Amino acid sequence: MSEFENPSSDAQIVQENEYEFPYHYLAQFDGTKVKDFRRWSWSTRYFAGLRLVIEKLPTGSDWTLADIGCGDGRLLHELSKRNYYKEKLFGHDYYEPALYFARAFNPDINFSSGNLADFAKGMEPFDVVTLVEVLEHVELYERADFICAVSDLLRPGGKLLLTVPHANKPLSEKHIEHFSAESLEKILSSHFSIKEIIFFDSKSRLLRWSERLLSVCENYVTFPIFQSYLSRLYFRHFWRVKRERDCLRMFVSAEKK
Repeated sequence: MSEFENPSSDAQIVQENEYEFPYHYLAQFDGTKVKDFRRWSWSTRYFAGLRLVIEKLPTGSDWTLADIGCGDGRLLHELSKRNYYKEKLFGHDYYEPALYFARAFNPDINFSSGNLADFAKGMEPFDVVTLVEVLEHVELYERADFICAVSDLLRPGGKLLLTVPHANKPLSEKHIEHFSAESLEKILSSHFSIKEIIFFDSKSRLLRWSERLLSVCENYVTFPIFQSYLSRLYFRHFWRVKRERDCLRMFVSAEKK
């Protein structure tokens, strides 16, 4: 047996675990200066949506899931880390380059790109379909066909889990539309019955001002202890909200009719 066939040593395992994320790309270099990190200011809010989706998945393990608009596959990556069966997880995105990282980080999960309707025709119906921050990117003239294709992916009674930005949130330049509970129900009603809506991601001024302050003091937010404290603070006070007027995003659980 050559040295390259030996099981990984403890030191090698440490290095291998670090490749869960392409950390070499965190630094920026312009030829003369290095900026030592990048901070993704929206990360906690992003994972707030993933957390809701994961918590609302069916119990047990005898179900299949398709993540539509999966991008770099982060939701599927989180599911695979939680010992969901990788052979029952699928990812699809219209944009092939978005799947380069998805495949690199999740080599045991199946990914495909292209037209969603074509993908739906070639697959056995799924038990669960997820749309995480996807619907706001779909052009208005394509929306009815998109919802129909999502429905075709599901078995009768199958579950749709999605997150979207609320109309309370200013429209982003990369989004087509933001939604209210009423408008989203109308969009889904032809194929789905909504079972639960959760308003989340508080539009608190305190949270907004705190984030602006942190953007000025960004050198400090890379400290792990500080990051952990901020995350706990968000999930304790700014995650779920009771009133629709106080949220920036919505989670919806719906069932195929």
